[in-house]
Amino acid sequence: MKHYIHSTIFLLLLAAFCASPNAAGITSVHAVYSNLQATYNRRTGNIDLTFEARLQTPGLNYSLSISPRFAKDAKEAANLARLPIYMMEGELYRTSRLRKQRSGLPVPNHARSLLMPPTAGFTYKGSVSQSDWVEGVTVVVYTTLTGYQGVVAQSVFRFNTKLSLAYDDDLRPSASETTPATQFPFVERINSSNREIVGGNASIEDVESYIETKGEGSLTIHFELSSSRINPAFMANNRTLNELFNVISEMKRTNNAPQVVIVGYASPEGQADFNKRLATERARILQTYIAAHSELSMADIAAYEGGINWAGLKRLVLSDYNIPQRNEVLRILEMPVWDAAARTGRLGSLMRLGGGEPYRYMTDVYFPQLRGAAFIKVYYK
Repeated sequence: MKHYIHSTIFLLLLAAFCASPNAAGITSVHAVYSNLQATYNRRTGNIDLTFEARLQTPGLNYSLSISPRFAKDAKEAANLARLPIYMMEGELYRTSRLRKQRSGLPVPNHARSLLMPPTAGFTYKGSVSQSDWVEGVTVVVYTTLTGYQGVVAQSVFRFNTKLSLAYDDDLRPSASETTPATQFPFVERINSSNREIVGGNASIEDVESYIETKGEGSLTIHFELSSSRINPAFMANNRTLNELFNVISEMKRTNNAPQVVIVGYASPEGQADFNKRLATERARILQTYIAAHSELSMADIAAYEGGINWAGLKRLVLSDYNIPQRNEVLRILEMPVWDAAARTGRLGSLMRLGGGEPYRYMTDVYFPQLRGAAFIKVYYK
């Protein structure tokens, strides 16, 4: 008898949910997209793409998948991150477990809350490598609405804008033109907070603490996977090296006695011991390269081994709302690198999370940015 009553109640609730116009009555997607922009990011070497989105879809129970693609003529390329959004009774939920319990919608594990009113506008942020960029492309946005019975509506929006790449802070004049070398963001005066670091006498812990608070504006030289070879043609290295050497040359000409600090890093994938050696090699090889191509001696350049760039990974996750299971990723990044008692560590936990989807996203989007000398600054007296 109890089983019959429980089954009846469940069927009545299910029928009420299905009959609700807020759940099953949605027949179209209403979303407005605007202000499409593409910017070259000198720090990462990637192309950052943004556009504004405002959801105007009626109803309270659904999930939306926003999938932008580059398009030119009749060709499209699916090389931009998809953004999943989930709505339940007019509220946006953080945990996938709560969403599944409350609704029964087929919400994927990586669906994530934007934590905002459903009609509020927000900014889509994505990035692609330079190799995926073509001048004159536009963006087509595919929006899919899913209810408890599956996909119920789809829409396609095509921007009229033809993108021409802009540059974030690379339009600044070189040091040999109108901007004094000391005014570049990667140039600092030697003071009590950085004197030990500039002299090459600081511990890596002190260096990391300094970067946490003073790392803005630093330059990055990128390396290919598992490589310590400097390739000027890779990513934005040539532009960065030219900018660095122009500043050093100008500071030498004006008797500013420049000194350089380098911290070499490796991305998290791979064996920890290998990554530690690789980070050291990258810092030392760049130190030698700068001395050979500028008027500085090896003694003017302090090189540190930063190991695996966990801090850089955390900064990238904090700035990206498109990564699957973002909050859980951030929680894992607060774990010890290795917990001997639990016999688990950060990397393994990230690889297992969500069937590996967040880790695959990080491998494609973040890790190429973390392979390199990710902190380079010039100092003067």
